[in-house]
Amino acid sequence: MSDARNISGASLASLNLQTQEKRPNTQLGSEDFLKLMIEQLRNQNPTNPAESTEFLGQMAQFSTVSGIQELQRSLGGIAAGLQSSQALQASTMVGRTVVLETDRFTYRGAEGMAGAVQLNQSSSDVRLGVFNAAGTRVKEFSLGAGGPGELAFKWDGLDASGNPAPSGTYQIRASALNENGQFVALGTLLNARVESVSLQPQGAGAELNLAGFGPIDMSAVRRVI
Repeated sequence: MSDARNISGASLASLNLQTQEKRPNTQLGSEDFLKLMIEQLRNQNPTNPAESTEFLGQMAQFSTVSGIQELQRSLGGIAAGLQSSQALQASTMVGRTVVLETDRFTYRGAEGMAGAVQLNQSSSDVRLGVFNAAGTRVKEFSLGAGGPGELAFKWDGLDASGNPAPSGTYQIRASALNENGQFVALGTLLNARVESVSLQPQGAGAELNLAGFGPIDMSAVRRVI
């Protein structure tokens, strides 16, 4: 008659390996676990039965495995629910305008760019420059004075000569005169219209396809106007 320790050791490992070969990409299931335990009880040496502590330990292991599997199923359901909720939320944003904390955009030649500069303190002179991909300044204008907070602006898509700027990538550079008489760089916020929404595979969330910016993760949106 087989020894209990052999079944729980080498035989268990062998049966586990066979199960994995038959069912690749899966782990030992709860039915397999129970079958192995029953087989162990049937084949144990009656003169040297398995210790009660050993048996209880195996039962605890089984409970842990079952609990983990149930937890994984629950978490999978929660993740699917969150993805559906995010997809629904993203779909309602099509056609709306969102605000991004960036200074670069792609100009299509149809309209300019609106946004705001971020002031940490009051300034008597806030200036804005529009630069093309080559770093050449296309237009510069003054926003006047501004206090702490955001100061809105709008570029009409025209260059310094009043001609329509060509399509391409542009950068907004803002600066403000501080109390020491020096111009310091400012952060910029740009507005973008949501054209469509793309759902990412494997629950990776949703991306917003923005006019002038392309695909952007929803987490990059500062706010919705």
